[in-house]
Amino acid sequence: MKNKKSLYFLIPLVVIVWGLIVYKIINNKNEDYSTTNIAHNLKNNQETQNITDTFKLLADYNDPFLGKIAPVRVISKIQKKQSPPKVEEKKLLNWPKIVYGGIIKNKSSNKTVIIVNINGIGKLMSEGEIFNNIRIKKIYKDSIIAEFNNETKKIVK
Repeated sequence: MKNKKSLYFLIPLVVIVWGLIVYKIINNKNEDYSTTNIAHNLKNNQETQNITDTFKLLADYNDPFLGKIAPVRVISKIQKKQSPPKVEEKKLLNWPKIVYGGIIKNKSSNKTVIIVNINGIGKLMSEGEIFNNIRIKKIYKDSIIAEFNNETKKIVK
């Protein structure tokens, strides 16, 4: 009887914990990390700072090879923080939404055709074909290489 009461409490608790884990994973995948914010932050933090660091090595143990006690040394080191390298701001292109649906290969003619959905429009395309300024450069089983305004992008199935 006691085990049934704890079971009624533990099952909903487990469901809630797993629900929170799945929710956090899904939420984390949907976050968009913008490269323009990173470039803007790098420009603001390009200050150089000098840091002086002094430390003392206490090597007062016997040298295992020579059998002598090592001398005490004081080392002073000035570190200069270097500004991060300048990041070129690329003009970010608004790629249309491209979904790679799959590949169709004709065994007799050895011709390969892919199923692509570009901005909600389904299309059968082959390598080198252009649709809505998108050119299919290379076709693989699990991905395609597409080109849009001289910029290439890998789209995974």
